Amino acid sequence: MDWAMILAIVPGLIVLFYVYKKDKVEKEPRKLLVKLLIFGALSVIPAIIFEVVGEEILNSGLTDGMSYIALVAIDNFLIIALAEEFCKYMFLKCGSWKHPAFDYRFDALVYAICVGMGFAITENIFYVIQDGLAVAAFRAVTSIPGHACFAISMGIYYGEAKLMEKIGYTQKSKALRRMALWVPVLMHGFYDFSLSVDAWWMVAIFFIYIIATDIVIIMKIRKYSREDAPLDPDLEEKESAAATVSEAATVAENNNGAE
Repeated sequence: MDWAMILAIVPGLIVLFYVYKKDKVEKEPRKLLVKLLIFGALSVIPAIIFEVVGEEILNSGLTDGMSYIALVAIDNFLIIALAEEFCKYMFLKCGSWKHPAFDYRFDALVYAICVGMGFAITENIFYVIQDGLAVAAFRAVTSIPGHACFAISMGIYYGEAKLMEKIGYTQKSKALRRMALWVPVLMHGFYDFSLSVDAWWMVAIFFIYIIATDIVIIMKIRKYSREDAPLDPDLEEKESAAATVSEAATVAENNNGAE
């Protein structure tokens, strides 16, 4: 394996490991995480198909007369970003929504980052095969953090949607699931749009955007890690009761030992 391929793969795994380590309460089944990582890689295939179809429609004459900026916006927001985030979301939902291990809020972030990094690593490999080391290095510090931010944003709304479902707010859950798709689409679309507009100041905005988003997302990861809680209120009560019983048993055992 050469340096280009290492740069295509390793940064994504580092991000994945970072988020995984932040899951302090209850680690997720490794088989599930591997499955979601593979699902993320597989989601590249339908995303490419949707993008090709979208580009054909965009170039078919339906957009004749539109300004350059409008065409770039449609391409980046409604074709590329929507195709990629929709496919990632669908694979995430198919692989984790009904899984019994999905019982804590932070689980959603772990699942989303697995799918996101599976997608990003696979996409990177394609770019590296085509363009080599320079592209691998650039994408390691831009594309990987970008996809990580989109994934964590998706995971935050995805986890909140699961919580709403657990407590019986079905419509609120559906609304949050829509947010789990559309917020990453807007973030991803702006990421691509900033790089697609041929202006130096848009490149500057791109790097400011990436740095600011990274900082906010890291803060969100730490916050959700600290405040992790069961999605099922009954589970929280059971765990509290079990902890009380365990503490009482320990005290009784110590008293018996002292006698």
